[in-house]
Amino acid sequence: MDASSYPWSSMGRLNIGGQGHCTAVMVHSDRMLVRARCLYNASEGRWWSPSELFYQAGYQNDESLAGSAISEYSIPASYNPKERTTLSSVIKREQEGWAMVKLQEPLGYKTGWMKLRFSDKASEDYAFTAGYRPGFPHALRVSSNCSNPVQFNSGSFPCSRMGTAGALPKFITTFKGLALVLPKAARKNMKSMVRMHNG
Repeated sequence: MDASSYPWSSMGRLNIGGQGHCTAVMVHSDRMLVRARCLYNASEGRWWSPSELFYQAGYQNDESLAGSAISEYSIPASYNPKERTTLSSVIKREQEGWAMVKLQEPLGYKTGWMKLRFSDKASEDYAFTAGYRPGFPHALRVSSNCSNPVQFNSGSFPCSRMGTAGALPKFITTFKGLALVLPKAARKNMKSMVRMHNG
């Protein structure tokens, strides 16, 4: 797929401290969502500073549409990256642990941004994931586990399982285009965020 064309251009790589990256999704002109766990430096027991982060929009094969430094980001006040790892805690973090990242440059006017939907009823039969999967860091990939060719303009996306790509952002097709889907708990968490900023 062409990462330079909408809607895929609304996604990109958030490069983290020269040590890795995560998939980020633009949801406004200068704001994007990324999983909160990506912003925590577990080896040093601290959150990454915004100055250590850089976003590449529509990234593919060492090229991107545009780039921006990060001015600040916010994480849910209830999010605890040091929480003891159990199956229930992992599921909770994966579903609710989203961070809002503010760019220094309003790249969304160039790349476009994704619609956002909060739902606990979004059927995985009509969902898919997309992003930069482990082992494929330079290409935006859609993961559907579908045996039939993908038809994004059909109003549905018949997939039965998300497979190992479940950690990537989840999307559904609507008659108005693609939408990023988050559980309703994520909306509640976004109302009580803690800001992380330089200095």
